[in-house]
Amino acid sequence: MPVYFEKISIIIAVTKVLPLLARRRRLNTVLYFDISSDLLLKILSRILIIGKIKLVRLDFRMMDIRDENSEVIRLRLPREDLFGILSEIKGSKKYQELRQDIWETSRFEDFLNKSISNAAINHKFSAGRIAYLIHVVAWHMKQSRYDDCVLFAQKRIFQSTYSKYAKSFQIVLKTYCSFSFRQILWNEREKNSRWITFLKYLLCLKPFLGFREKSYNYSPKMTLIGRGDRVFTNNGLHSDVFFWFNSSIPGADILFPLQKPLSELEKRDFSQARLDCVQLHISRKKTGLPLYLGTYRNKCSTLPRIKNRTGHKSKIEKQFVNNQIDIYNGIKKYWYQYCQLLNIKILLSWDRFSPMHMAIADGIKEAGGVMAIWQLAYNGGVPAVTSNISSDILFSFSNQDDDIEKKQGSKIPFKVAIGYPKDYLFTLLKDQADLLRKKLISNGVKKIIACFDENSLDDSRWHTGHDLQRENYFFLLEMVLSNPWIGVIFKPKVAKTLQRRLGPVAELLNKAKATGRCLVLENSGIATTLEPPVLAALASDIAIQGHLSAGTSAMESALAGIPTLLVDREGQYKNKLYALEEGKVVFRNWRSLMDALMEFLRVPENVPGFGDWSPILDQLDPFRDGRAAERMGSYLDDMLRGFKKGLRREDVLANVAEKYGKVWGYDKISEIR
Repeated sequence: MPVYFEKISIIIAVTKVLPLLARRRRLNTVLYFDISSDLLLKILSRILIIGKIKLVRLDFRMMDIRDENSEVIRLRLPREDLFGILSEIKGSKKYQELRQDIWETSRFEDFLNKSISNAAINHKFSAGRIAYLIHVVAWHMKQSRYDDCVLFAQKRIFQSTYSKYAKSFQIVLKTYCSFSFRQILWNEREKNSRWITFLKYLLCLKPFLGFREKSYNYSPKMTLIGRGDRVFTNNGLHSDVFFWFNSSIPGADILFPLQKPLSELEKRDFSQARLDCVQLHISRKKTGLPLYLGTYRNKCSTLPRIKNRTGHKSKIEKQFVNNQIDIYNGIKKYWYQYCQLLNIKILLSWDRFSPMHMAIADGIKEAGGVMAIWQLAYNGGVPAVTSNISSDILFSFSNQDDDIEKKQGSKIPFKVAIGYPKDYLFTLLKDQADLLRKKLISNGVKKIIACFDENSLDDSRWHTGHDLQRENYFFLLEMVLSNPWIGVIFKPKVAKTLQRRLGPVAELLNKAKATGRCLVLENSGIATTLEPPVLAALASDIAIQGHLSAGTSAMESALAGIPTLLVDREGQYKNKLYALEEGKVVFRNWRSLMDALMEFLRVPENVPGFGDWSPILDQLDPFRDGRAAERMGSYLDDMLRGFKKGLRREDVLANVAEKYGKVWGYDKISEIR
């Protein structure tokens, strides 16, 4: 019977691996996912070989770990498996023993449940990681024809639930505990502990008296949590303040938080935009900006920790819950004081995926303000345990996904359908797209293809990998190099690392670029490429998204009126985009797509309905008028006006929703509970 290890450290090697030598008659292989060092690997291998036991790294690709429907299991976990795991945990005796009635007065229980069901597979203690490891081991057992096995993994809360899950795959799950100083520091940072706040100010070389917190004489303002797209002019690039470009909100009413120093170009644009800002980062240079690194005050309410009780059997679970209470309280206090000091009445964020927004929402609520989230990505029309929201407002594409929000446990008093928020770019980018098109046509191109990809990581065990991304380029580059009348525009999600990630395909890309018939949009922001996908689409005759599981770029292109194709190599058969015609819009692989694409490029009339999204466009965006960001900006502006009049948050929320319903239809506002 084989034995698998999640990670082998020196302590695990001594306490768990070496004792296996006593079982060498029944054991000939020890497999591991990760090991702490190459030196440990060499030493341990030589010791185990004495007992005729092989030490083998478990090699696999995420793309190979599929279920009976050929869907990549990593993508299925947040949609199905983790819902079941969370449901069983919530119904367990340990959970009910720890649960407190006082949690009902806040969003903490939603915060806790979202933390418990964390789907990140590279997070050491997450539910997603252990579920994924179990599936990988089950896959390897099947490949190697093992009947059963033992998996040693990091001990997690509610371990019995995972043991039961593993048992269904004939896997005996055993656990060990490991110490992580980095995790402790991260938790302290999340809690916004007083000593962390003290250290931040100390690193800024601020004198002790400078620690006194100061209220600024601001009128009611809004602030935001951005994605790092620090573009302050309406030039068609991704921007954290895109809604502002399409509203009458004065720049002075927006307090832009700076997590990093501004570049000289950003300073110029920022100055011209006349936005207010606050510095949240450590800096030894005087900037003249309001500085907020944390708080020493404790005026907002906090949740009590769970007290020790005699006979308590859920020690590790109690520690976890208390740690989550501390993190929740720390986040809430940080943002409560931020809003109090700076008179913030609206906080806008895109991040629905972490539980952090729930604590922020409670903090700003206690400060008399409102939390709003705008929908960044298309959800595929399926629920995900990672996507539930608990916020005052959600600006969504449409109200067609109300049932999805309910199924995934969202709580949204005001869900406002505005349409696709970046549709204002369709008109704005037309001239830039025409210039790109003319550039390619001047080099003999008659037909142009746009292609969008996703990022990739070096280790294909924990991500779909570079090979999948290389396919997104290889087939189209060969087509361009073989057909002088075809051009291509690539819009990578992350352009900064593209050449390295493409490996040998980078040579093909450079050859194609040298012909003048291949362009790559590579203006990079802090995290991702700043050019939107629709810029490439508007310059092209047809667009292709290499991942149906990440269909937002394709949706943007289709809403702009460009025929758009999808490649589904991950097997997302439950995605609502499968309502589109297979073989004309959705393809299972690049080879079948390329055959159909070539026929379309030669004689479009021979392939009617190719790339046609018209059957579902009204479901994706009920407006389709280029005014989604305007609706969102006006909604925020009306709320600010209400706060400036001195109205209570409940009155502001009700009044603005009523006004929006009168103008755009009451069916565009819904309540999710």
